[in-house]
Amino acid sequence: MIMTTNERKAYEDQCEADLAGWNERLARMKTKADAADAGVRIELDRTIDALTCRRAEATARLGRLKAASDEDFAGMQPRTSRAWTEIGTAFSEAEARNR
Repeated sequence: MIMTTNERKAYEDQCEADLAGWNERLARMKTKADAADAGVRIELDRTIDALTCRRAEATARLGRLKAASDEDFAGMQPRTSRAWTEIGTAFSEAEARNR
């Protein structure tokens, strides 16, 4: 199903907002890692590295989505939504493990 221009823009804006939120969450994790003892810092750094990679993948995916034709967008949007859900879950799980 092809979205209207307004629906597509709203979807892209929501993706951008999610990316901004993930950036904020990464910044909080980095602050926590900087204040942690060595053992905890190593684990947090690994988590931060993994999440940074996932965020970079999401950024690239969003760039491709924004550049896509309406027809291609319609095919890419469901996969993007699944990826966004997976990345959001990865952030939530990482934060829960490192409280």
